[in-house]
Amino acid sequence: MPILKKFVEDKVFLVVAILTFFCGIIWGWTFEFIDMKVILSLFGLMSTIKSFEHLGVLNGVANFLAKHSSTVRKLTLNMVLLSFFSAMFLTNDVAIITLMPIYLSIIRRIPKKTSPILGSILLIVAANLGSTMMPFGNPQNIYLFSYYKYTLIEFFSILFPLLIPSLLFLTILCLFISNQELSIDDTLTSHKNSSTGKLIITTTVFLIMIAYVLHIITSPLLVLFGITCLLFIDKKTLTEVDYPLLATFIGFFLIVGDLINSQWIKSFIEQLVQTKMSTYVSSALISQLISNVPASILLAPFSRNGDPLLLGTNIGGLGTLIASLANLIGFNIFSLYYPKIKIVFVKWFLILNFLLLGVYFLVGWFILS
Repeated sequence: MPILKKFVEDKVFLVVAILTFFCGIIWGWTFEFIDMKVILSLFGLMSTIKSFEHLGVLNGVANFLAKHSSTVRKLTLNMVLLSFFSAMFLTNDVAIITLMPIYLSIIRRIPKKTSPILGSILLIVAANLGSTMMPFGNPQNIYLFSYYKYTLIEFFSILFPLLIPSLLFLTILCLFISNQELSIDDTLTSHKNSSTGKLIITTTVFLIMIAYVLHIITSPLLVLFGITCLLFIDKKTLTEVDYPLLATFIGFFLIVGDLINSQWIKSFIEQLVQTKMSTYVSSALISQLISNVPASILLAPFSRNGDPLLLGTNIGGLGTLIASLANLIGFNIFSLYYPKIKIVFVKWFLILNFLLLGVYFLVGWFILS
């Protein structure tokens, strides 16, 4: 029942399910368009990351950094950098879900009022930017890495030029955070120790998943074996996987497969991705309207230009609240802690994100040129 409840409460899934149903009625469902390698990769990574969450790995690192932060500015910088680098391996969603509650809990208990808005926005931005650097950092990278059959070197050559500018921008923006002294209550940042045996098994399974995404391992049976191992060490792992997100991905595949059957829609999308630069512009703009994951699935079948599509959808995660699902997750968490100022948060989120989107768009244009 808890799993069924997730489906009912997930608004994105419900919208996609309705669109999938009507597209299927109009054009017929194209089940062969579903990329099962991507679905299995996502399922395996989600299961492994849930296991890491239960072991408290990221929590432990965050607590260590918090205890060794003498000021609010240093705390924010440490958490932002952790969000950036952890998102590379544990995805942007997990980085935000884990780190934002820790950060907001600390900020809320500071005697002198300190605004949580800029720090929270930077945590979200850092998670989005960090996740772009790895093929398994976010769902669109997993899909595009598989669809265009990139090698690791090819992938890094496209997105790694964003690494230094990202760290530079994030560090500079953290200078605008209050430099107020900070004292951390030990009870606030306490956490349980991880089981060494479970940590070794989870890490091994995680490496298997990475190898599968990178085409080093091709057998899905080995992936399923790894997932089974996780079930033995932590029964809750598979029950807490985000199944609505997996179903949403399947819905995206079916919708795109249906759209291909419509000649006028097919012609329109083909016009958008005729050239390298038009693909780049279209992917970044469409991400603002429907999020970067469905944008990548929608445009990839019509474009031979994988590089600008990969760059455009990743940069397109900046901007609107729906440009990346991670943005919505961050907003929801902030709203739970600070419901009275969530409108102010949205205003500054949009201002900062669109400024960064403009800057990164130019950086991406330069990379492609």
